[in-house]
Amino acid sequence: MKPEEIIRAVTYMLAIDGKIDAAEAQFLQHLCRRFNVPESFIQTAITQMQAGNVTLTLPQTPDEQIRLFDLLAQAACADGQIAPQELNRLKALAAKIGLPEHAVTSTLKRHAKKPAAVPPEFVEGQATPADKTVLRQPIQQTQNTGKRIARKAPPATQRCPKCGHEFPANETSCPACGIVIAKYLKPFNDSETDDETAERTSSKMAKQRSDSAGLLKNGVKLLFFVSLLLFGVAYCQQGKLPPQSAVLKPLYEEPVQKEVKQPPFQVKAGGTEYTIKPLYSYELAGLVVSYHHSASFADYYHELWGDKLNLKDICVVWGSNITTNAYRKSKFKSAPFMCYWWVPNDVPFDQTKISNNHLISEKKAINRQILRVKTGDQIYLKGFLAEYSTADGFHRGTSTTREDTWNGACETIYLSEFRVLKAANTGWRLLAFLSKWLLIGSASLWAFLFVKDIFQTAGEYTKR
Repeated sequence: MKPEEIIRAVTYMLAIDGKIDAAEAQFLQHLCRRFNVPESFIQTAITQMQAGNVTLTLPQTPDEQIRLFDLLAQAACADGQIAPQELNRLKALAAKIGLPEHAVTSTLKRHAKKPAAVPPEFVEGQATPADKTVLRQPIQQTQNTGKRIARKAPPATQRCPKCGHEFPANETSCPACGIVIAKYLKPFNDSETDDETAERTSSKMAKQRSDSAGLLKNGVKLLFFVSLLLFGVAYCQQGKLPPQSAVLKPLYEEPVQKEVKQPPFQVKAGGTEYTIKPLYSYELAGLVVSYHHSASFADYYHELWGDKLNLKDICVVWGSNITTNAYRKSKFKSAPFMCYWWVPNDVPFDQTKISNNHLISEKKAINRQILRVKTGDQIYLKGFLAEYSTADGFHRGTSTTREDTWNGACETIYLSEFRVLKAANTGWRLLAFLSKWLLIGSASLWAFLFVKDIFQTAGEYTKR
């Protein structure tokens, strides 16, 4: 039922006797504030009533009908007395919505602010007066004369206000229709003031905000620690080398190297022109056991020398180091221009079946493939073992044999083709990527909520 219809129904109830006194007007004003309806609507409803334009629509559900009846009974008791017209209107409404007469009695008693608010015909043991105007008169109360007055025992039974079924008074619900009596006749709580209502609402909303903020913070903390755990596990697993059974047959073969007679040529990278001098054509299929990014934080040599052509170094094994499973029993680590490995004494590791490769290319498509390759990937590359230099004196050479070690033993390869034959640990890599960003996001949100709490606490302290 709309708030305006409720206000209109209450106004008709109070104005049916031809007047609205101060207490009734105050009740209507309070009701307007409660339902957020302008107080001018009261005069509009009175004007409509005087013009004979009286139309009331009862709510559809029984619960809403009972609550409307309850509100009208409360309005009728607002001034401490009940006019005959108001009483007749309540009886007619009760009959229309199917309320038994004793439910009207109990409702009026509940809303009476003093004994004068209940008419004599609703007081147990008294006869109904013939003159209905006595309803406008207060009930005379007898003074305590000191004599012992016999008190009437409470009734042993009660009657359901909905279906009229009679049952024991100590029962809280009707055994016939199943309603809970207290809830069925629950009155509106108009005893609190507007300030108390606003304070209670504000307190409830503050508690809801606090509960929501607490749930959010707990959720963010949980997300942070879960993503931290997932990232730690995925980071450790994404660099595992594949088992021998997963290695492709081309990786068992030796690199193919042939001498070429090709003149030097120029390429540009990062705004610098480089001269490439091919020495040998070179093909290699191998397993990446470690790698180093030239743009990493720990590498300052490339920045110092202005080398923009060498994007990445990869350390690769092939041949007998795979067939004997030696690569699975060894440890590898890459650093700027170097690859280190640690091999147990009883492992037959062949140092001629491993190389550290400086990969150079100015082609964007090849460079994207180079940057994507990771430990455990099986790769194929083709190009030239080459030297490269710049006009300002920078120069880097290349190894042309697999027999050398230490300084100068790395192969510098100008690539014409590069591809990943088989990627490793793709699931772990994806999990590491997702959990890393979840970790960053949850940590940022946690920090934001922490700072927000500090400012809120400071603001509340300042207000105090």
